[in-house]
Amino acid sequence: MSTPISVIINRITIHGSITDRSHSDLTVTITDPITGLSCSAPHIPYFARAKKDYQTSLGEDLARELLTRLYHAARELQVQQDALQHQLYKPDGLKTALHKIRDEKTRLKQQKQTAKQQLKQGVLSQKAHQQQLKTLRQREEQLQSDEHELKENFMQNHLPQYSSTLDADEVLNWLGTTHNA
Repeated sequence: MSTPISVIINRITIHGSITDRSHSDLTVTITDPITGLSCSAPHIPYFARAKKDYQTSLGEDLARELLTRLYHAARELQVQQDALQHQLYKPDGLKTALHKIRDEKTRLKQQKQTAKQQLKQGVLSQKAHQQQLKTLRQREEQLQSDEHELKENFMQNHLPQYSSTLDADEVLNWLGTTHNA
């Protein structure tokens, strides 16, 4: 269940909603005048909840602060939208690199299926199969790490002041859709 919230910035009412709120977690989504972005407060570990709890007024105040940050970040995205999309979609840009990683992940998945079939057919021993799977899993983990690093570098290079507020995947999805200022 989401809870509506709003703040006024420069005589503009910004609407949003608290989409996740528990004692330890808080997530806010902006809904107007800009949509498609959310951010979360840092997780409060169990042992620290005696002093901090998002179910208290701390959560209300922080939700409004997060909504304010989201608005400023979204406005900056709108201002830089053309330049960011150019960086994202240029021939050697982030989208190209991410597609290469996804293609490699697909190839690894096919190799795992082939190894499983070879094991069933008796072409591979159980030991050889496990070694091959281990190698494939390590490569998958490396690709996942590479993908994360590419996205975070994009954020650091192009939106450093908002890289801790915004989720890189949300920004990439947001840039892939049309948003008018």
